[in-house]
Amino acid sequence: METPGRRLRTGAADRQSYVCPDRRHPTQEGSALVARLFVAVTPPPQVLVPLDAVVATLRSQAPGLSWVPAERWHVTLAFLGDVEAGAQDDLSNRLDRVARRHPPVTVGVGRGGRFGQRVLWVAVTGELAPLARAVARAAGKAGIEVEDRSWR
Repeated sequence: METPGRRLRTGAADRQSYVCPDRRHPTQEGSALVARLFVAVTPPPQVLVPLDAVVATLRSQAPGLSWVPAERWHVTLAFLGDVEAGAQDDLSNRLDRVARRHPPVTVGVGRGGRFGQRVLWVAVTGELAPLARAVARAAGKAGIEVEDRSWR
């Protein structure tokens, strides 16, 4: 598995899925290397550009904060937690199939907010729930339990 994220092939050129390591939590259990992973889709540039313009006004109001570049923004579909290296290829193959089997989804952006003092978020509208459920099923078939976090 590549780091920081493995891009999965999809049926549509403007839709990409990632299996992403959470860089804040590198772990090693026994002798097996473990990565803390989540699965996400990345918005296409035509969505990121106007959203980045709105965020630019926030950046100017809080220049002391560390801002993530727009090309790293994503919509999280599932938190997988710690996944052993041996399970990551199987997971990746299963998620590749999920991405190919789901058509592109039209989504919109809504209100925003924050998680604590570190993360800004924007609500999305659209039918991402079926894709998130398929991701969870694929993870389960790979022997990986999806963390029980609310999906929004």
